[in-house]
Amino acid sequence: MLISALVIWLLPVMSLTAYAAEVSETITFSDYKESETATGTHFKVTADDGIDEYGGITVDFENAMTIESLNGEEITRVILSYSWDDDKNTVSASPGTYDGANTVSGVNATSVTVSSTSEVGVAFNAVTIYYATANDYTITIPDTLEVKNSGWNELEGGITASGTLESGKKLVITASSDFDFNFVMSGDNTAKVPYVFTSKDSGDGKSYSDVKDGGITSWTFDTLSEDAQTQSAGIVIDDYSDKPNGYYSDTVTFTANLENAGPAVVAVTSVTINDAPSEALFVNSTGTLTAIVSSENATDKTVTWSSSEPDYVSINATTGAYEIKGTKGYGSATITATAGDKTATCTIAGKVTYTSLSTGTVLHTGDTFFTGNSVYFKAGNSNMSLPANNGVITVVEETSGSNAYYRFKRGSDGSTALASQYKKTDSTDGIYITGGSGTSKDRFTLAVHTK
Repeated sequence: MLISALVIWLLPVMSLTAYAAEVSETITFSDYKESETATGTHFKVTADDGIDEYGGITVDFENAMTIESLNGEEITRVILSYSWDDDKNTVSASPGTYDGANTVSGVNATSVTVSSTSEVGVAFNAVTIYYATANDYTITIPDTLEVKNSGWNELEGGITASGTLESGKKLVITASSDFDFNFVMSGDNTAKVPYVFTSKDSGDGKSYSDVKDGGITSWTFDTLSEDAQTQSAGIVIDDYSDKPNGYYSDTVTFTANLENAGPAVVAVTSVTINDAPSEALFVNSTGTLTAIVSSENATDKTVTWSSSEPDYVSINATTGAYEIKGTKGYGSATITATAGDKTATCTIAGKVTYTSLSTGTVLHTGDTFFTGNSVYFKAGNSNMSLPANNGVITVVEETSGSNAYYRFKRGSDGSTALASQYKKTDSTDGIYITGGSGTSKDRFTLAVHTK
């Protein structure tokens, strides 16, 4: 089978200049009562005598009104809206020409001043500012693509663009096909070979079926310069050896359009963590970290939190709320705040009330201990051991029926231990060690501690 060419009806080099005709912005002064200036998106209006309480600007023999570009746009003409215009024949503009009615034309500058020789004055309630924008770009696309084999066939030279774009615009080149991206045999429209447009990264080494749902028919240039930028393009086509012999072709038309680029992305420049504790906190303590993200106007100031050791310090990825954990003992963790591609870190450390136990030690509600070894107790007629892998042990009050009891809570899984004889009353504040050394042969004994 002979597939001669994919014919692209776009000149090899075409220079296109697009002008945004009659682009305008209207600024209504009633939105800025009793202010000196009225500021829009592209322009600001400054009144020598200010904007009055009714939303008007008065221009007279002493006071003028100036319209200025905020971003360098060139003003072409201005339409004046009057509150009263008895002396509108006294109005003039510089630069530009006032037509005696309501239009200043021929400005062709980034600012214009409207004045009047009237002693009574002329009042305006709004202005409509027309400005010129120009986009000049050159697009280069080869006029043919000859299929040489199944799979990837590259458009030699790709799609190239150079020139200038106004702020807030992007150049989008789209492709459309006479036969819906099928090569069709001359003289027999039923003999077709489908293909997919894509980039080299997505198409090289792949089959049509691999990329048919991920093909592209548009190429976007977010910025342009005098130096040409090139984006790869080509087609992926399946094996066509079973097709009837003939001459197959398709015509693809490329169209260039300017589109709004959307607001510029302002990157994060730094992250600073606030409220980090300056000393170790007891296991089970909680708190919340906050962060300051700069720049102030960064597009996305979302902060994500993480912990290097969540068994020691856990932290909520979204809120920054943290807890000192005793899952496998106590220790420190590096906390990282990430915003954009910037990070900040701090260290939060945990501690326990007791790192060793002995006869006479009083364990109040909320106290914690971790010795790093197994600790053995004799509780009434029962023996109990708390190995190191139980994590940090916390003294808690646990309710059973109408009574509350002192118990040991394991940091590893939150389960509790101790018999029910250690009852909490209004006169007690915990339990204490009455004897023993805490070994398997000399277990600690316990009793309820009286206030």
